[in-house]
Amino acid sequence: MKNIFSIVLLFVLFVNYSFSQCTPNTSFTSPGLYPDTLPEGTVGQAYTETVTFVMPTDTSGFDFTNFEIVSISLPAGLSWQCDNFATGCNYNPQVNIYGCIAITGTPILAGDYIVQASALADLTITSDVPVTFEVFLHINPQVINTTNNGFSLTTSGNCAPVTVNFTNNNPGLMGYTWDFGNGSTSSLENPNAQLYTNPGVYIINYEAFANTSPTDIYTLTGFTVNSLSNYGGLVENADAFFIISENGNPVYTSPVISDTDPPVSWTTNIVMNQGSTYTVDVWESDAGEFGFGADDYMGNTGVSFSGCTNCAISNGVISYVVNHVVIPATPSVISADTIEIFAQPTTPDISFNSGTQTLSTTSTETFFQWYQGNIAISGATSANYQPTVSGYYSVIAYNGGNCAAVSDSILVVICDTSFVPVITGGTGTLSVNNPAGYNVEWSLNGSVLAGLTNNSIAISTGGTYTVTLSDTFGCVYSSAPFVSTLAIAETAIAFPSIYPNPTKNSIHIVPQSSKAVEIKIIDVLGRPITSEKITDKTTFELANYGRGVYLVVMEIEGKRFMQRIVVE
Repeated sequence: MKNIFSIVLLFVLFVNYSFSQCTPNTSFTSPGLYPDTLPEGTVGQAYTETVTFVMPTDTSGFDFTNFEIVSISLPAGLSWQCDNFATGCNYNPQVNIYGCIAITGTPILAGDYIVQASALADLTITSDVPVTFEVFLHINPQVINTTNNGFSLTTSGNCAPVTVNFTNNNPGLMGYTWDFGNGSTSSLENPNAQLYTNPGVYIINYEAFANTSPTDIYTLTGFTVNSLSNYGGLVENADAFFIISENGNPVYTSPVISDTDPPVSWTTNIVMNQGSTYTVDVWESDAGEFGFGADDYMGNTGVSFSGCTNCAISNGVISYVVNHVVIPATPSVISADTIEIFAQPTTPDISFNSGTQTLSTTSTETFFQWYQGNIAISGATSANYQPTVSGYYSVIAYNGGNCAAVSDSILVVICDTSFVPVITGGTGTLSVNNPAGYNVEWSLNGSVLAGLTNNSIAISTGGTYTVTLSDTFGCVYSSAPFVSTLAIAETAIAFPSIYPNPTKNSIHIVPQSSKAVEIKIIDVLGRPITSEKITDKTTFELANYGRGVYLVVMEIEGKRFMQRIVVE
């Protein structure tokens, strides 16, 4: 009879169930249980299994005439039903060697269990031989559903502080628990909005309960016969066993501990229903010694839900342990969701290197966007940017949460050192090329011609004309002198020679007459660099004044000449 029974415990979450009759799998022919290895159970997951048993027909030359499945001790929330329940789960292997058990239920507590099956076997020479089989069962904890089917949320953004509003997707249930991950909890059906002031990752846990009442689980986990008296038999030592009955019906028969005088103990796993009354009957088996004889009845007593130590029965003393566990209500919906809150970036600093003409920021945020005025510059998304025109520039720094911080604006002046205004014209009109719409200032012989601010002017007087173009950012561009012969005496004064132009270090100025020449060199902002009167070739060093555009003003015999030079 070894390995005749094995138990499968499987679970259905929050459903009302009824057993349907199972059907044995008759493809198996050898005595035993099929399948002999079953998957683990998991709290909260539905499972149904049919266990087929194939019964032996004889042993040691004696026929088996009946097998009665008396009880199966299951963890809390599980139930079983045999296919022959109409006859009290009695099976005659001489008629049919097959039977089955359907096991369903609702897991309440995860853990490792020793499940016990009790049966009574009848042979041709004796009857009601108690047989117990044990099998190990592991129940996994309930799997938490981390998909957010229990609630939804909306946020005011990603950047701290963030306000989050929650919507309960399962209204009308008995109870709720919320853990918002920020130290706040709620039991409301529709909780208040939550404020998250610090950056970080927050997990919101939600449970909804169709029933909020806890469950009390009472389990008879151990039974001891401390002593026995007044029993007969052909050998000296006792053969004790006991039967647990619920409301007068046997639900568990222990294995016989043969040929051992008390105290003797059993490890059990008998779940006791609170609304039921339990009794225990203790026996000393004589049938187990040689296969015949009558068992000796040792007495009985009620089973208390609080356990008992050294409790008397008619012909002995017993002890038993009842374990009480309070299981909180199981949620019908478990959900979780995660939000990530990002810090607000610090205001980025910006600077401009006039030597390399590069804007840059030392901010360490993820990416950037440069602006000229209020216009985003296409493609300018790194920590550095080289502007090409003058203007006010700023940058927005973004972190991984798309949180932004805006810098102050900085004025960048970009002067085009390659641009030289050119005067063209004839005897009556002069014009200057002005591609960018600069401000215009005309001069004659070094004196500004007031009111002449157009790109073209009419002239009626001969002399040396120059034009200065400037923008609102301080960039100044001066033309080379344009000498008009209109009404100028034939004895014109020769213009001094200046070279090289452009230059890297110095220029040479050579008067073209014996007259002294007054030389002034000024930068584009009108600031004087040097002033000197020369009569011969003279060299002026300009390297120390930096690259850029300079204006050489020359005056001879009351006549003024101007020449633009470029220092590279």
